[in-house]
Amino acid sequence: MRNAALFLLISLVYWGCERDIDISEFSDDFDFYNPELRIEAIIYPVENTALVRIDQSVRIDEANLFDCDDNDGDWNYYYCEETDSSFESRTECLEGCETESC
Repeated sequence: MRNAALFLLISLVYWGCERDIDISEFSDDFDFYNPELRIEAIIYPVENTALVRIDQSVRIDEANLFDCDDNDGDWNYYYCEETDSSFESRTECLEGCETESC
């Protein structure tokens, strides 16, 4: 009897706690949300410098998120691991790198 109760408890915990939920089910809960800028900074007073990151928050059901490519060509920093060098444009990086790893 005790083993059966233990097995039942373990079975409920193992199989009963997992469920895939589509994020679009929650889109009605966030209709009021307006994207906003988030600004974070680390100030290094000894070096007299700062590191600033500016992000824009998005709704959880946003379909057009960042795809890890510089689609509008405004990053101005490209790095080639093969030659250990950086470039200001993607074109220069592709010319300076042997593969398209910019």
